[in-house]
Amino acid sequence: MILEIMEITIAAGKEDDFLRDAASGLVAIFSQAKGCKGAQIRASPEAPSEFRLLVRWETLENHIVDFRQSEGVVAWRKLISPYFDGPPTIKNWTVAIDGFGLDI
Repeated sequence: MILEIMEITIAAGKEDDFLRDAASGLVAIFSQAKGCKGAQIRASPEAPSEFRLLVRWETLENHIVDFRQSEGVVAWRKLISPYFDGPPTIKNWTVAIDGFGLDI
């Protein structure tokens, strides 16, 4: 299982617009993506303009090949990129040590 984490900083004052538009496409786009097992956006109570998109993928290929070459990625970028305050950072992660209590 792969966990994609996209670190997003939104332009000040645009946070509500970003959340509205992201909410309109999150389930619709990612639920149709090959190998996608779930997606959510997390907000920081300490930094109101910072968000994290978390997406679970069956395989790394599902993210970096299947999704990135799909119409879904085009639609997703169209929805959220107008609100960015700089480019996002995207990394994929696997579990190195499984502790307890987290099902992300």
